[in-house]
Amino acid sequence: MPILVSEVTRMSMGNYCVAGWDMQNQRMVRPLQLARTNWKLGTDRSLFRVGHLINCIPTDLHNTVYPHANEDLILSTSPTLLETFDEPATYNLLLPTSFRSIREIFGSPLIDGKYIPDNTNCRSLGGVRASSDRMNFLKDRFGKFRLEFRDVDNVVYWLPITCDTLLETFSSSGENEELYFGVPEANEWLRANLPGTEIITHLTQYTCTH
Repeated sequence: MPILVSEVTRMSMGNYCVAGWDMQNQRMVRPLQLARTNWKLGTDRSLFRVGHLINCIPTDLHNTVYPHANEDLILSTSPTLLETFDEPATYNLLLPTSFRSIREIFGSPLIDGKYIPDNTNCRSLGGVRASSDRMNFLKDRFGKFRLEFRDVDNVVYWLPITCDTLLETFSSSGENEELYFGVPEANEWLRANLPGTEIITHLTQYTCTH
């Protein structure tokens, strides 16, 4: 099963969530280890990197807790690398899979603009595309790196940045805190795109049991 990696996001305790586009079944999936756990990557990104096409061998096991059950893909063994695509090719492959608004991804508005209730049967993953002039990087009052994002519904979101590459490049949460760029440089990088250029932002949905 060929999966095009669309996101590698940092979690807690050195864990990373990997998600991608199932080229065969035309849907977003979240490959998991046989123990139903995410991945410990350390400094090795030779396999899991955005634009990598990996071969996944799924089991018949399923997660029963929604919404993640809709995308969780429990594998029998570690994936192998099939092919790598550069950024323009990856963008063109993922563009038709993306949505115009965050509400369109999840089927309803997010509660407080942040999450959906646990056990909601909806997507837990998705890409949303919007012009770069609708995006702006910032730090919140706690010093957390975020993306201010206004989608086609004109709803403004303050999305936490969990992307491994962005954090390593533009946040002091990188492994070497002395060698990183900050928010101004992140916005310069964003504005380097031609006006009106659409950028795809991939989201992993938070859930709440309350």
